[in-house]
Amino acid sequence: ILCVLTGYFFFISASKDLNNHRREGAAQLLPVEIQAVRRALCSSGILQDLQTIVMFLTSIFLFERFDEFASIEMTDFISNLSIMIGGILNGLCVVVEGKSDATPRNMMIFRNDDVTSLDLLRHLLVYIFVSGITQGYLFPELSDPDRGPIGYTTYLERLQKVVDSTLNAGNDVRLRRKIGTHTGRKTAFLVGYFGGGDFHSLQRAARQVSDQTTSTYFADAEGQ
Repeated sequence: ILCVLTGYFFFISASKDLNNHRREGAAQLLPVEIQAVRRALCSSGILQDLQTIVMFLTSIFLFERFDEFASIEMTDFISNLSIMIGGILNGLCVVVEGKSDATPRNMMIFRNDDVTSLDLLRHLLVYIFVSGITQGYLFPELSDPDRGPIGYTTYLERLQKVVDSTLNAGNDVRLRRKIGTHTGRKTAFLVGYFGGGDFHSLQRAARQVSDQTTSTYFADAEGQ
């Protein structure tokens, strides 16, 4: 089972000097920026906003591309690999298969008691409870009665909208954060890198097979 530990880098990363960090291409967000986006989405009381933040956290903590987390179905969760301690769910296993994966991978979503406001497991359980989803896709198109998977453009537009209202407002156009295909994975690399993650641990967490690809993500995290 591949254990992804980026969630535990957030407090450490806050102590790093990020004043000179430069973003290239699709934006990656700093921990404080993820918190701002999360506050805006969770305070609205709207189901689609809750869905959006859970999708974003999933893409970060599991290093997932859009097509990977959008295609997750309820049957992809493996209950007999869950971790229960004292009656509390501490780990949930989900099967994913990315474009670099030769076979499906079992990914663990661990409970994060250090940074509860960014704990994917808690947000995921709340989302499942509130949405009432018991079968089919985990992230369906909410307006579609047949509940097909959410569309790529819909997700990006939602995330860009909240980023514009919380992070881009009043900024010079050159500093505006543009959400793109790789925003989630680049954000995961950024917080992992500044949290002390080394090249090979982050490469393994991202399930990348090419050193060149990992080097590109590292260079972007370093602002080079």
